[in-house]
Formats: sequence, C-alpha cells, structure tokens
Amino acid sequence: MIEPKLPKEISPFARACLDSLAHYHEYHPTHDVAAWWRQSATRENRDAIVAMLGKTLGSFGAVRTRVWGDVVSVELELGGKTVFSFQIAERSAQLEEPVEGVWPGGL
Repeated sequence: MIEPKLPKEISPFARACLDSLAHYHEYHPTHDVAAWWRQSATRENRDAIVAMLGKTLGSFGAVRTRVWGDVVSVELELGGKTVFSFQIAERSAQLEEPVEGVWPGGL
C-alpha cells in the first residue's frame, strides 16, 4: 500500500481544493486533479463536494462546472482560459482500499 505524503510540487489551485476536501492521493504535476467517487458517496455528498470545490476555486477567479458521461469537472478560468480543473469520475470498481490522507480535517 502507498504511504500518503504531501506532494513536493503542487499548484496553489490544487492545494486549495485538496485543503478544502482534506483528502488526496499522489498528485501529478499537471493543471488538473483526477479523483473518483466511492460507490457509497450519496448524491448529497457529491453535490456538497462539487459546491465546495466551486467555492474554493471561486476565490481565485471565474468557475464553471461541466458534466459529461460519468465525469464532473470543476474548472477555474483566468483571462478567459481554463487554467485548472478538478475532475471526479464514477468508477464501477475500486482498485485499492482508501488510505487516510495527511491533510488535516476533512469531510
């Protein structure tokens, strides 16, 4: 099992989102965060998380939320250009059990 640790390089947008959620796995150095819903997540939980991400990114600039297929994407736009997205997908299988993150707090 992977031991969680704080990433060495992380964008301020990703850091703000992950701090607000207080959960993460290994972060990759791109302009997005990819996440997956647990099958046990309720519609209320999902809506609350999407709203929290929108509020968090809204402190940086304009936000839009897009949905296609099994993916919801909360996107930050600066100067008319998307500079960051937090994408959460529905998955029918869980590859590993979740691990406790190192971010304090959480949902």
